Amino acid sequence: LGLEALNLWWQIQLDPESRALDPIFKTTANEAIAEAERMTSAEPNRAEAWFYLGAAYGARAQWRVLRLERLSAARDGKRIKESLERALALDPAMHDAEFGVGMYRYYADVAPRLPALVALVAAPARWEQGGRPAAARARRHQGPARRR
Repeated sequence: LGLEALNLWWQIQLDPESRALDPIFKTTANEAIAEAERMTSAEPNRAEAWFYLGAAYGARAQWRVLRLERLSAARDGKRIKESLERALALDPAMHDAEFGVGMYRYYADVAPRLPALVALVAAPARWEQGGRPAAARARRHQGPARRR
């Protein structure tokens, strides 16, 4: 279900003004989150389960930002961070989760304080400080699905 939600999210990105896919995206994203939550309940010491929970919240958070549901997006953002940090606590070598936490820190630092124009100017420096190092580590290592 998580991949289905991501697929729908990318389809929405092709025409972000259209809301035709919103109902099915919302249902699919919520189902993906519920499925991932069941995984974390069944296997609380499995880092991948926490990673997939963070990823499921990530798709919904992006959609909520697009639809200007800022408070709900912020709540999902917190859940993303908590899930990915739990994955990292269980498996410090899970570099995709580290990348996700780096992205969270980047957006949490840049988005609320800076107007759009200033954010565009400051973004490269912020990316260099937080996002780029995490992205480089993730790129050097295989993703969680390939580590078996």
